[in-house]
Amino acid sequence: MACGGGLTGEAGGRDSRNLSRDATSPPLRRSDTVRPQVGAGSRVVEPTIAVAKDATSRVQVAPQSTVARPTTAPVRVTRVRPTLGPTVGVRTKFATLRRNIEMPIVLNRAQNIAGIEIEFHYDPEMVQVEEVIQGKLISDFFFEENISRAGVIKIVAVGANGVSGSGEIATIIFKPLKEGYSKIEVVGVDIADEDINPIEVRGNYGWIVIH
Repeated sequence: MACGGGLTGEAGGRDSRNLSRDATSPPLRRSDTVRPQVGAGSRVVEPTIAVAKDATSRVQVAPQSTVARPTTAPVRVTRVRPTLGPTVGVRTKFATLRRNIEMPIVLNRAQNIAGIEIEFHYDPEMVQVEEVIQGKLISDFFFEENISRAGVIKIVAVGANGVSGSGEIATIIFKPLKEGYSKIEVVGVDIADEDINPIEVRGNYGWIVIH
């Protein structure tokens, strides 16, 4: 009985001392491992358990994000120059009271044009129409002008064959009446090809400046 009490006392003493050491031992570090104690003759299995450095430590895992970068193929830009159609008009002229003014009417960029009809307006208080002469570009056309009304000039020209290119279709001879200026404006113009198909045309204006 005494021996039994002694063994029990020793065991109790060892357990008390071990608990005392465990209570005063420093906290486990990240690299520390806990290894279970297994009695002699038993198969030893040593699992390794990683312990956090302190209770407040947290593992933060950054989310993996994928940034999609758009891929754009090179774009080839082709510049297209606008196609200019035919124009009819006059240019500004400077003159004195002592001399008549010759003002050509020019057709630009003609393409197979066989019919022309134009109406001009001008200031009859500043200039007077003396004559309208047929131009070289349509020298083979039937040509007729009408200057019977003051301030208005009408021209009609028709050809059996169309003409192309740029050139004068008529020349207007003005007589200056007083110093000042008069606008020579195309108020109406129609042109057509050999098959009497209308062609889009733009009319320009000019000035007569008398000093």
